[in-house]
Amino acid sequence: MKNKSLVFWVQESGVEVHPHSKVSEPWMRYDEGIFCYMDAVNAVLDKQKKIEGIFNIEEGFREILNKGATVRLCNLCLLVRGTMKNCLTKECGDVKRAGTPDLAKIIDETDKLIVIC
Repeated sequence: MKNKSLVFWVQESGVEVHPHSKVSEPWMRYDEGIFCYMDAVNAVLDKQKKIEGIFNIEEGFREILNKGATVRLCNLCLLVRGTMKNCLTKECGDVKRAGTPDLAKIIDETDKLIVIC
């Protein structure tokens, strides 16, 4: 029996998902994993500027990684955006590059899939 959940986060350029909105709440609750696609890969950049009153998404990712979550980043999306070397470090947790074959395997092993667009 599958007992895993995955968030598939697709964020198009210019579309902001506020971390405290009802749309984005689910990914903070699921500790199993997140697959970031398109511009969502930018959410996992290291050393993001902290601004008072604005939720720091890097800290949010560090929090769920410390709980044991798996974060996968679309390899091609990173390459196209030139952000390959700026992702959160391995020391932060289980952050790895992945491709669509990996996504298919993860979905096959998952019983819940939440898509945030």
